[in-house]
Amino acid sequence: MLSLHVSNRTENLLYYLAGLLRVDSREDIFAPELFLIQSQGMERMVAQSLADAFGCFCNFKFFLPLDFLGFVAGRLGLGISPDGFQRQVLVWRLDELLREVEGEVYRQLRSYLSGDSAEVKRFQLARRLANIFDQYQLMRPEMLVKWEQGRRAAGHPAEGWQMDLWRRLSRQGQGENAGTHRGELFRRVSERLAAGDDLSPLLPRRIAAIGLHTMPPLYLEYLNRLSRHMDVHLLMLSPCRHYWGDMESRRAQLKRMARQGATGESLEDPGHHPLLMALGRQGRDFQRMLLENVESFIDSESYDDPPGEGDYEGATLLRRIQADLLEDIVPQATVHHEAPPDDSIQVVSCHSKLRELAILKDHLLRLLHRDHGLELREIVVMAPDIQEYAALIPAIFAGIQHSIADRSL
Repeated sequence: MLSLHVSNRTENLLYYLAGLLRVDSREDIFAPELFLIQSQGMERMVAQSLADAFGCFCNFKFFLPLDFLGFVAGRLGLGISPDGFQRQVLVWRLDELLREVEGEVYRQLRSYLSGDSAEVKRFQLARRLANIFDQYQLMRPEMLVKWEQGRRAAGHPAEGWQMDLWRRLSRQGQGENAGTHRGELFRRVSERLAAGDDLSPLLPRRIAAIGLHTMPPLYLEYLNRLSRHMDVHLLMLSPCRHYWGDMESRRAQLKRMARQGATGESLEDPGHHPLLMALGRQGRDFQRMLLENVESFIDSESYDDPPGEGDYEGATLLRRIQADLLEDIVPQATVHHEAPPDDSIQVVSCHSKLRELAILKDHLLRLLHRDHGLELREIVVMAPDIQEYAALIPAIFAGIQHSIADRSL
């Protein structure tokens, strides 16, 4: 069975997860508890939360989405290994193939790969292509099937040499399973799960997916079929209690009107919170996919009113914005303007990453000095790419206990 639990607070999701494990305990104490996560930061948060809830928590295993696919394939005895198409391996395979770019189809590449630093440019291109091909395997498997048959699918000027590179990758005979990519692996596992026979003896009892803010439609279909043989719990964070999968941002409205030949004067007032419309595209797509691809699920909701006890007027600016998002209410500018100033939301402009970290440290020291109940493990600092700051953090935060998560090898 596929169960969906939605909340606007991660704490509620973790509390629900602990309650689920407490009520539905493991029959086999030697069987590990399985979790599906999307980042190392969520892995640490789940482990710490469950350790607090139970006093001691052990014998668990965290999977990234693709690692869990390989785990299930092994349990089903398919014996499929897509290691040759992992991103790190693809870089070196593509670097080798890019050494031979003869023919008219590679005319654009030859001009780029010539001149000074040709070896460096070749490796950089291979790394970029490995990232793109890795996404193609999950997001565009139909296109790859057409490429392997020698048929174009996108009509893009770069499609010709990309298709030829992919076909050369597929033909390479490096091992028994070198020609099996992740898209093909998904197809085989999904067909096995949908065959109709009972596979529950071969699979674990359940898995809880938490912190997945988006996933390819192919993976959601895979989880849906997997839920026929084992319990799959989706714990999803959503800032709004209402369905907002059909919202259209202002930019999307303008593009649609341009295609229809309409003028900007006829732009409709959406009546939705602007942050949901502008920044919630992944969440909207995820909600739409759940309704379109999941056949049946048990839905449960656990939303908290951010101001608490309806005290909207006395709430901080951050909590007012959270409350408006929760109910999808268009904020009134006059209300926020008249509210007393607070530091729940701050925008600080810095001239360098080093200065960003120095100011951040000062803010954290002030928070710790002002609130003696605040613990270091309750503080999370996020960045679009933490690796850009990884070399500077140990120098600035040498006197504060810290750890850096989500760094690639």
